[in-house]
Formats: sequence, structure tokens, C-alpha cells
Amino acid sequence: MVRTSFVGLPTTAELDAFFVWAKELMDRRTGAPLFVLLDLRRAPTPPLEHIKRHAAFVADQELLIRAALTGIVFVARSPMVRGALKALFWMQAPPTRVSVDRDLDETMTTLASLLAEVRVDRAVAPFEDDPATSGELIRP
Repeated sequence: MVRTSFVGLPTTAELDAFFVWAKELMDRRTGAPLFVLLDLRRAPTPPLEHIKRHAAFVADQELLIRAALTGIVFVARSPMVRGALKALFWMQAPPTRVSVDRDLDETMTTLASLLAEVRVDRAVAPFEDDPATSGELIRP
């Protein structure tokens, strides 16, 4: 599982760099189940331009996403962010399983269920709740 946290609103260049990194991550997949957790709890509602870029990335990489990712879990406190994601996936069906959760407790339940479906029996470990303490910083 790969966890990415967005803190604040990324610039267009940072968002594009994230898409390049995400494609490289999927290209390196070894065949094991791969889940992505996108932690948006500290991100504001994205502008329409960001949503359009996300939709274009998903459309351009649909086959790779379908082949590489077992599931994507978004966690966002903001009803506006969750609504924007759900609207995006309503307009453009995602190429893999997607869950949009409101908090880490719901996300942990979602991940445990997804892992059980692919017969990964390790417990889902609690996450450090400060996204700035771990992970890979993406800069263009």
C-alpha cells in the first residue's frame, strides 16, 4: 500500500509532478496487490482545473490503472472535497475500485475489507496521523 498526503493546495506543477510519480509507481508494480491511499484531510477543495487534470490523467492512464491498482481509497474530512470526488467518479467511472471515506477510522475499515478480498491477512497498522512525518515529498 502506498499512502500519499496532500497538505494544502498543490500548484499545477506539483500536481503534474504527482501524476508523473504515480505513473512511475504503477509502472514499477511487481504483480502483488497495490492499494493507494490518498489522504486529503488537510487539502482544500480543489479548483475545477485540478479536477479536470485528475480526470484527464485517469482517462489517459485507464489501462495502466486497471492493470496496476487493486484499489484507491481517498480520505477527506471536507464534505466539499468528498462531493467533488464523488462527482468526478459519477461522471467518469474509475478504472479500479474506489472508496471515498470521511476519516481514518472509516479508511482502516475499508482497507481491511479490501485486503481481505485479495487474501492479504496482515492487520492494517494504524497510520501516523501527521502526514508531514513520513512519505515521499513530491516536488517538480
